[in-house]
Amino acid sequence: MESPFCDGKATLIEKKAIIPYRKENFEIIRQLYRCDQTGLEFSTEDQDEKAVNEIYDAYRKKHGIPTPQEIKALRETYGLSASKMSLILGFGINQYHNYEMGEMPSLSNAKLILAARNTEFFKTLILLVKNDLGEKNI
Repeated sequence: MESPFCDGKATLIEKKAIIPYRKENFEIIRQLYRCDQTGLEFSTEDQDEKAVNEIYDAYRKKHGIPTPQEIKALRETYGLSASKMSLILGFGINQYHNYEMGEMPSLSNAKLILAARNTEFFKTLILLVKNDLGEKNI
């Protein structure tokens, strides 16, 4: 790779990094480039995205938070739109969709999503929404 700091090359390296996320520290192995002439380190957008995803994965694993794929699969199990899932779970109108797209749920929202896997619990939530809002199309 060409170095952005000089006319020379850069070498791919791996480096241990401790990254804070939501008041916790997570250790990952980052891939970076080091300029052969200046010793300065830099990363590409792909490397940065990979590091963020590793941190998210570590946080999800530590706290039992479902992945975006699991969140989407749950909604599809019930045959509902993301906005209907948001309504039933008491989230903002686009929140469930955002979680499906990779946004990290809060711990409380993650627990609610996990609880919604229980069909009887989910039916209770639907009845509460119907009673509160007079919804007939849920």
